[in-house]
Amino acid sequence: MLDLLPLLEDLGIQGLRVGAKEISGFCPAHEARTGRANTNTQAWSINRETGAHICYSCGFKGGLADVYRAVGEVVPEDLESELAKQSIEASLARATREETVYTQTSPMIMDLPWLRSFPPMPENMLAHRFIRPEAAQMYDLHWDFDGKRWVIPIMSPHGELMGVQYRATGQRPDNFPKELEKSTTLFGLHLIPPTVKIVVVVESPLDVVRLWCAGVWAVASFGVYISDAQLDLLSRNFTMVVVAVDNPAIDKAGREALEPIMARLRRRGCPAIVFDYTGLVDRDGNVAKDPGDVADDYSLYQAFRHSLGIRGDS
Repeated sequence: MLDLLPLLEDLGIQGLRVGAKEISGFCPAHEARTGRANTNTQAWSINRETGAHICYSCGFKGGLADVYRAVGEVVPEDLESELAKQSIEASLARATREETVYTQTSPMIMDLPWLRSFPPMPENMLAHRFIRPEAAQMYDLHWDFDGKRWVIPIMSPHGELMGVQYRATGQRPDNFPKELEKSTTLFGLHLIPPTVKIVVVVESPLDVVRLWCAGVWAVASFGVYISDAQLDLLSRNFTMVVVAVDNPAIDKAGREALEPIMARLRRRGCPAIVFDYTGLVDRDGNVAKDPGDVADDYSLYQAFRHSLGIRGDS
């Protein structure tokens, strides 16, 4: 198989990142086509098997020969024939096994341009969860109209797209890809300024977004269980963690998980305190199960302050 990576390196293409089927990097034709320097590493990708490529930012696409021409290099005589041979061999191999069907929700290339090809969240869906549109935009929340479900990005601690979580009412969250190791990251961590040293940890990504609307920085563990890797991220990045598992007063899983989480944080030298759910209610006036149940921003913010032992409005 023709190895495209050294060829692209020799052509001087910057920011190369190798995936299983694609190599992404700075688009070699972006500046010539747009007049602006290329600063989006994930906008251009090339298929390692066929040499077919596309830039989702400027629209540059074609075959490997076009990449050579874009950087002002002569196309090698045997390049096209070698790629054609490679493509035929791969096609014959695929004919013996079931073809993968690519769709918008199960793409060949998973990157930020793909994520943002989903439409924005409908405002009525956001309002139902007490989330403002600017918060949905900040956390890159989108909507899958066909599946009638939320599209929630799962980012690495450094802000790289690892996958997504699809969430539909009344159904268990569906992670894509299936082998996604979400226990190695915390939802929302990459957006928190380094000057913020106190954070709330919750179970659900949507609770993170809800708390941000109330002026509180939070991260989510994608469930009541918090992995060792996630605890390490908390202890390395923050000097105080407010643990807001689902309300222990009414939720058995939250009640059983609370003390072990607190103890594991403290063993890492990270002070931990319990989120104060006192007085928080849902839309029907019942005791709130989690921060996402609470409609009033002020009540949520005050609950955070009370957790820290701060009383009053100052």
